[in-house]
Amino acid sequence: MSQGQVISFKASTLPSDLILDTNFIVNLTFSFTNLHADHIKDCLDFSKQLYKNKSKLYVSEWSICEFCHIFYRANLMAEAMKIKGKAFLWLELYEENPHILNKYHNRLEELLGVIEEATNKTRLTENIPLIRKRAFKIMKHIDMCPTDAYIIATAELNNIKNIATINFKCFNRAAKAFPLNIYVPDHMVNPPK
Repeated sequence: MSQGQVISFKASTLPSDLILDTNFIVNLTFSFTNLHADHIKDCLDFSKQLYKNKSKLYVSEWSICEFCHIFYRANLMAEAMKIKGKAFLWLELYEENPHILNKYHNRLEELLGVIEEATNKTRLTENIPLIRKRAFKIMKHIDMCPTDAYIIATAELNNIKNIATINFKCFNRAAKAFPLNIYVPDHMVNPPK
């Protein structure tokens, strides 16, 4: 199997199609909220370039599910910090008052709408048994977390060779093992000296 490469978001040549990893989506959509994410500007700037390039963007349902969990957890952590003085008590706060999620449902729905618009509502083929089988092979081969392996398996099944992420270490291993182009923030490819 041939090797892929890690490419800067600032590359002069942009892909015609690309899967957005969960952490990319988190950074992109959190720019519309008061939640913190470390690479908001990188992801916003890159998405603007992709839009100008008319690149076709895809998001896996695996990423959507993980994104929803991250969104709720981040909001619950902020609530726990206000109410209990410690963010790590978010699960306890939720267990005491599961209805606390209600105030975030509409906002999540809006953010999912932003994702739908960014991807032009384009759907990936997500044959669950086939992806699961391939994902487990990937996980074993390069010691990868399930969601990341599922995204790579989904990319393979859909013949997409490009993934945008901020998970440099994990996807760098993937680029060494599979013919994938992994797009990451510039400072991850070209660290400051």
